[in-house]
Amino acid sequence: MKSPDDLFGYPVFPPGTHSLLKKFMTRELWNNCKNLVDSHGFTFKHAIFTGSKNVDSHIGVIAGSHDSYNAFAELFDQIIHDYHGHEKGAVHHSDMDYTKLKCPPFTPKE
Repeated sequence: MKSPDDLFGYPVFPPGTHSLLKKFMTRELWNNCKNLVDSHGFTFKHAIFTGSKNVDSHIGVIAGSHDSYNAFAELFDQIIHDYHGHEKGAVHHSDMDYTKLKCPPFTPKE
C-alpha cells in the first residue's frame, strides 16, 4: 500500500498484529466509517492507513485534525479508552500558568 486510496476493503491484519486498530476494527465499524471525512477533509482511510500498512504499530491510527476525534468517534473513543482510560466525553484541563511551576524559570544565556 502506498496511499489511503489503496484501502479498498476491510483491512486484514497478519497473525501477530497487536495494534489497537486491529483490536477494535470490525467489519461493522469499517462499513460505518469507511467513507467518513472530518471537517478538514481528513478521511477515515487516512486515519487508519498507517496502522494498516505498518502492522507493528501499537496504536495504528492518527488524527488529521481536532475534528477527527468526533468524526471517527466510533473507533477513536474505544482506542482512547483502552490506551488512556478516558471515558467518552471526558475533558482534559490544562493549567498553563507558568508561575505555579516548582522549577526555576528558564533564563536564557547571553
